[in-house]
Amino acid sequence: MRRPVTGDKGFELNIAVTLSEPAIELLRRCVSFDIEVNPKTAEIFAFAAVRYGNGAAIRAGKGGLARALDEMDAGLSQSDHCIGHNIVRHDLPHLATVRPNLGRIVHAPIDTLWLNSLAFPRDRSCTFDPN
Repeated sequence: MRRPVTGDKGFELNIAVTLSEPAIELLRRCVSFDIEVNPKTAEIFAFAAVRYGNGAAIRAGKGGLARALDEMDAGLSQSDHCIGHNIVRHDLPHLATVRPNLGRIVHAPIDTLWLNSLAFPRDRSCTFDPN
């Protein structure tokens, strides 16, 4: 499957991805998300979430954060897992602070930071220290 992906700067990439049927089934049960947090105030100032397929992404800056989190909360009832990079130690604790009821997704997160360390143990650019 080849899908065009448009970056924030307007460039377009054509990415060829071949997924197995079990991988597609897993992705259909997931929501991927990322948040941006002000390191000085610990306040979330940007948020994005998307499910596999053709559904629209949920995106928000600081002004629309409550609405975006409401949309994500509604969509999570159909998800078994959340996927993101460094979500276990960063994103999920910040989300739990502003939305304690989102804690139900914490039981089965898929953290790509941890996966990267398993897949590429010699890559020091994304080392994971579990301690």
